[in-house]
Amino acid sequence: MEEQPGKSGPANWSSRLKWLILSTVGIASIFVFLGLSGRLNRIIYRPLRMEWVDIPAGDFQMGSPKSDSDAHLDEFPRHRVYLDAYRMGRYLVTNQQYARCVRAGICENPSPLIENPAKADHPVVNVTWGNARAFCNWNGARLPTEAEWEKAARGGLEGALYPWGDEIDCNLANYGDCVGGTSPVDSHAPNGFGIYDMAGNVWEWTADWWDGSYYRNSPEDNPTGPADGEYRVLRGGSWGEETSSMRAAHRLFNLPSYPHDFIGFRCACSIVH
Repeated sequence: MEEQPGKSGPANWSSRLKWLILSTVGIASIFVFLGLSGRLNRIIYRPLRMEWVDIPAGDFQMGSPKSDSDAHLDEFPRHRVYLDAYRMGRYLVTNQQYARCVRAGICENPSPLIENPAKADHPVVNVTWGNARAFCNWNGARLPTEAEWEKAARGGLEGALYPWGDEIDCNLANYGDCVGGTSPVDSHAPNGFGIYDMAGNVWEWTADWWDGSYYRNSPEDNPTGPADGEYRVLRGGSWGEETSSMRAAHRLFNLPSYPHDFIGFRCACSIVH
């Protein structure tokens, strides 16, 4: 008896079943491959949204004036620097944001704190310079240069000691004995550019190598620091530092492989026209 059009016979059902089995096995093999290679997590765990602040092109005074009694030798001479427009992270990178990078297999896990819900909006700490850079690259960004960091920190104020002016207390920043540890990244008011925690909470990695005499020969336009070195520049002060470390011009250096519970970071990115 001939098979009627539109009806399925045993042969057709058998073929379809074989096709379904082969397809299922093929799909399962793809997922196994992606899982073993680490690519599956990179597909599942995508970066969380970051907020950016546009910093306009222009120049600013970088470093400290001779009248600043708290200034160190590596902050001299004060010099004018021009920077192209760029974007700066509005907030420090948080535990919640960094945890996604760990789950994606891009970043190393620095601390159990990144999975603590009570610390989700605190800045991630104990990250090396390399892991900070890896996170920013994963987000299509980069670490800010030291000059970009200082211009953003000054918030458009020319010559002020701190990101908001010349006075400081626990209502303005997390430093000294104010909190005794990290605080949520939006705990204090932003500076004139709308950027938070440019003084206190945690020190921030920058892209530059450190050189104590770099300012003597720094290029006037878009400086990126020395070509090489042993230490990377840290900026911004932290929850355990004194007031002099909160100054916008203050510089610190650290081995790029050395993490600590007072070191974090934020990202920056270029504006392509």
